Order: sequence, then C-alpha cells, then structure tokens
Amino acid sequence: MRRIKVGFVLHVMNVAGAEVLVAETVRRLRARIAPVIFCIDEIGALGQRMREEGVDVIAFDRRPGLDLRVAWRMAAEIRARALDVVHAHQYTPFFYGSIAARLSHVRPRVIFTEHGRHFPDVVSPKRWIINRVVFDRLADNVNAVCEFSARALRDKDGFVHRARAMPHQAIAQPVSAFSVAVNPSMAGPNSNEWSSAIA
Repeated sequence: MRRIKVGFVLHVMNVAGAEVLVAETVRRLRARIAPVIFCIDEIGALGQRMREEGVDVIAFDRRPGLDLRVAWRMAAEIRARALDVVHAHQYTPFFYGSIAARLSHVRPRVIFTEHGRHFPDVVSPKRWIINRVVFDRLADNVNAVCEFSARALRDKDGFVHRARAMPHQAIAQPVSAFSVAVNPSMAGPNSNEWSSAIA
C-alpha cells in the first residue's frame, strides 16, 4: 500500500502540545505515512530532533506581519512532494498552509486542527468575514481538540461548515482518518467524524 504523503504545518517545532502530538504521530505512523514538517517560523529544538530521526523539517523564517512568500515557498514544497494531505495545527499555520495548498496546483486535502484559544479571545469582524467567505471553504476538514475550541471556531472565527471536536477514536487510529481525508469513498458509517478527526 502506498504511504500517504502528509505535510504538517506548525509555527515552530518546540516542545509543546501540538508539536509533541505531531512528533508522536510521525513516529508511530512512519510505516504508513511519508511525512514532512513545515515550520512557518523556525525549526526549534524538537524539529532538530525530528531531523536527526530522518524526518524532513523545513522552516520558512516568516517575517513580521503578513508574509505571503511563506505561502509561495510552501506551495513549491507541496508541489515538489505531491502531498496528499496538508494538516495545519493552529490558525496562522492554517492560513499559510491553505493558501499554499491552493497555489501548489496539487490540491491536497487540507485539515485544520485548533488546539487552544488566546485570552482574551477576540476575533475582528474583518477576520470573521474572511474566514466565513474564504478560509472555511479552503479547509476540507476543521476540527478541534475539545468542544470548547470547536464552538469558538464556529461562533467566533466563522468556520460554520465543518468545525467539530475530534472523536476519541481519531487518537487511537489516526491513519484511518488520513485515508478518509485522501479518499472519502473509504469512509465508513462514522465518516463525518473520521474524515475530520485526524490530530
């Protein structure tokens, strides 16, 4: 069976929740997926460790403010690797990763996972409209690590079509969710949950 080509998108691979989750997902599924980790800012200590383990980790050194060259450079990597899935963790990596996926002309499935929320949790009307009109449609699946974050994605961020909390089975068998993300025809009776649930 062909390995699923997955690009994980994060801010930086330091030792933190989303980053450790990605590292462990890569380690446990290396026989089933062909991973690359995209860091929009810098590689980080955990990223260096993953490189030593033979995982491709690429940093784009994002400049302050809106830096669209990150999306263009990531698009080139997605195209060169012919990725099946782009899985972004947190909003800003999703912003760049979803644009890059479109620019790549490869059209990988795009998954956005929200891990937590800032405090105070304030989203500008402009961002809500852009999310509602553009980014909600660029994501094939939008999920969150808990119902609180999923509700914030829907109510505060404008991701009204697909945002939901991950079911527990996604943690136990994430490769099934990758498979469904790549090929929705593989979905079973819980397809709505499974296809959105890769973490």
